[in-house]
Amino acid sequence: MMFGLPVISTKTDGACELFGNHPEKKGGIIVNVSSPDELVKAMIKLQNKKFREMISNNARKNITNNFSIDILSSNLKKLLQ
Repeated sequence: MMFGLPVISTKTDGACELFGNHPEKKGGIIVNVSSPDELVKAMIKLQNKKFREMISNNARKNITNNFSIDILSSNLKKLLQ
């Protein structure tokens, strides 16, 4: 995501934390772990260049704004204090 790669993930705690309630706005697509059909649809959706570029830009912004090394280290420092 840091390099603008869109992500397809299953509904897990980590993915839900990373993408929240609006995964496409955060750079990803979330599918049910037991639904191969949803995975196929997500991969086909990413074949659309305009959609893929939008998701890619959102992925980069999400990581930069919420999960950069600076932000994570600052949050860890606050937690330890």
